[in-house]
Parts: sequence; C-alpha cells; structure tokens
Amino acid sequence: MSFPVSEVVGKTLTAKIRIPVKRVARDDAEIIGYIPPGGTVGVIYSWLSPIPGIRSSVYFMFYDPQGNTYVTEIKSGWYNIEHLRNQGARTSAQVVEDRRRAAQHFLQNFAEDNASFVTSSASKVVTGLAFGIAMFFVVKALR
Repeated sequence: MSFPVSEVVGKTLTAKIRIPVKRVARDDAEIIGYIPPGGTVGVIYSWLSPIPGIRSSVYFMFYDPQGNTYVTEIKSGWYNIEHLRNQGARTSAQVVEDRRRAAQHFLQNFAEDNASFVTSSASKVVTGLAFGIAMFFVVKALR
C-alpha cells in the first residue's frame, strides 16, 4: 500500500519499528537518535527525493521543537500506516479512484447540462429551416 507524498504532508507519523533519525538526508549521514516503536516521529512537512550517490531513497522532513529540521528514511514497514489512514491520508489507489469519479461526474453533468442546449439549438435550427423553406415557396408562388 502506497500513499502519494502529498497525502501525508501535514500528518503525524508514528514509528512501527525503531527508526534512525538524521539531521541531513544522506545515506552516509550520522544518526543523531532513534524513534522507538510506537513513538511519534513528527509532523511531516516535506520530503526529499533520491539522488544517486547521496541518498538512495525518499526521506521525510520534520521540525524539532527548536525549529531545526531532521529527517527519516522512508522504508516499507517502518511506519504505522493505519495511523496515517486515521488522519485522512488516502492511498494512491484511492486518489486515482477519486479522480476518476470526479472526472466521470464532471462529464456526466456536462453532458446533461448541454443536452438541453443541443436539443434546444437543434430544434431552433429545424424550425428556422422549415420557416425558410416555407418562405421560399411563398415568395415563389407570389411571383
């Protein structure tokens, strides 16, 4: 189960296992401490993508109480996913499904809203053509 990063920013992350904490998002950076299983990692404020030779995976970024940043690596099984879901985070599949439904709803409403316009416009065109044809024959008959 994966979450788009945009769904977890602003959410509080909790540890499922003992998680190493670093100040710098580098694979070779010093570990400054650990979050114990069940402990609060922090409120995610951003993330950093992998960069070959610097960091091999995505890192979450947090602020400590003094306003300094710290990071933890994103690894499968490290975090309490249910806690994220309880805060309203949607999985990638849920986000895709929600977008599909929204697009379908928009298209359905667009079709319904414009069907009366098309029907009304078509009716006016047919009426106009019929009137024009009738006038043609009336003018022809009067000549």
